[in-house]
Formats: sequence, C-alpha cells, structure tokens
Amino acid sequence: MEIHVVAKNSCTTVGESPHWEESTQSLIYVDIRSGDVHRWSALTKTDTKIHIDGHIGFAVPCQSGHYIIGLGPTLCLVNWAEEKIIDQFVSVDAFRFNDGKCDPFGRLWTGTLGNEPHQRALYSLETDHKTLTCRVDDVQMPNGIAWDTETNTMYFVDTAPRIIYAFRYDCTGHLSDKRTLIDFKDIGDETVVGKPDGVCLDACGDLWVACFGGGCVIQINTKTRKELRRVRIPGAKQITSCCFGGENYADLFVTSAKSRLTEEEERLQPLAGSLYKVTGLQVKGVKPFVFQG
Repeated sequence: MEIHVVAKNSCTTVGESPHWEESTQSLIYVDIRSGDVHRWSALTKTDTKIHIDGHIGFAVPCQSGHYIIGLGPTLCLVNWAEEKIIDQFVSVDAFRFNDGKCDPFGRLWTGTLGNEPHQRALYSLETDHKTLTCRVDDVQMPNGIAWDTETNTMYFVDTAPRIIYAFRYDCTGHLSDKRTLIDFKDIGDETVVGKPDGVCLDACGDLWVACFGGGCVIQINTKTRKELRRVRIPGAKQITSCCFGGENYADLFVTSAKSRLTEEEERLQPLAGSLYKVTGLQVKGVKPFVFQG
C-alpha cells in the first residue's frame, strides 16, 4: 500500500464530497467554505477549480454533463465551462446542505445543517428537480451515505453521536428497518479515532469510513461489523471523506480539511486540506451513481 498526495493543500477550509467522474477520468471534490469546486485530472495530474460564492456542501456529476451542488440551503445546477449557476431547483429552511450523493436510481440524497432540530435532516431530490422529500429527521449531523445494491441497504452517518446506521431501501426511495451498524465508541475513543464522516463501499460490500479528527480511513466488514483495516493518512487529522476511482476503481481518494486549526496544529498537520490517493489496497470500488435529472 502506498499513500500519495496528489493535490497538496488544495483546500483552505474543508475538502469534501469526492466523486470519481468516469467521463473525464477526474476526481471531483469541494472546498466547502471557500466556495470552490475542484477537479483533479488523472490524465494531466493537475488540479483545477471553479468558484461559486457561498458554502458548497457537495458537487455531484449529472447525466447532462453539468453538476448539481448544494449551495448554502439551495440545490443548484452548475455549468463547469462557464463557471456559473444555470438553474436553481429547491431551497430548504436550514443553514446549508452538507454531504450529498446519488442512489442507484439517479435521485440525489443530501443532509442539511442548522441550529434548530428541524433544520437537521436527510432529504432526497427526485430527477424532476423539484420533488424534495425528507427521509430521516431525527439527525444531529447528517453526513456520509452509501448504497449496497446487492443487499438493498443504505448506510448513513450521523457524525455527532458517532453512529453509522443501516436501512432497507427500495426503488421509490422509501427507507425502513433502521438499525445501528456501527457505534464508533466500539471502534475507539474519539480522541484516538475521531468521528465518522464520509463513507464509500468497495465491491465486496465493505464500508470505508473517513475519520474526522482521527487521521485515518477505516475499512469495516458490514456483515460482521468488525474493523478490518485502518489506513493512516499522513500530515492531516481532519479526514473528511473517501471514494474509489482510477483504473478499475482500484484507487482510494481521500479528502481532508484545514478547518480552525491553531498554529501549532498547522505545524503538526502540514498536509491538512490536501487530496490523497491510496494505491495497492488489493480491493476495488464500484462505479458511483450520477444524477439522472
């Protein structure tokens, strides 16, 4: 296994929401508080970005070739080439959207953040661009999402209580049979392993969990609910999310944050905000879903 820094200190606040884009052989990710959407190209090994004023919680490729983003409390469509918003879909009563991802049926799922309990929830947006449905409302800090198409299971992270939930899902987006997959207190103390943040699945159905504050990504067997492997990420502790990409989806891309660090913490975390690539894991990921609208 080798860990490579492919875009050093590319994010000045919170790098998040990595998504492999097959059509461009690129890794899409955001810098939340900077309002930047990044694209790291595996072909040219360069990192480029576009800027949209506001907080961007996520960016997901669309079937149309554009990107759907969570811009503050509004879902928008962005044209990369023109570097501008070309459509606005829906807004919610919240501070902003957080992590977002598409399910196997092409609908978007995304959480919201806010000071009031009703402002913290998990929503889905249908491909008609206007039907927004609250799916989970008893949430403290909605975060990573992943779907296992073999078992019709959706995994969902609530970061604040350090819990990863599992649900049954169907083609309508209905969720049922909510259960706790992993309570992170069983993984380790928060001062050591941090909090669960973004997640992704590999082809064997194992869950890979970015650990904010823990400086690592953990591989978890979803059947036994046991930790299989812990990948230490050098030079950064605020590990925010991960996804598979590259040739045959054999590379694990990892985002990190440089959020509210003291001078001493910055000295100890010289690579905070960087984009990493982990190779030689001997596992493969699965092709991500795109927004079908």
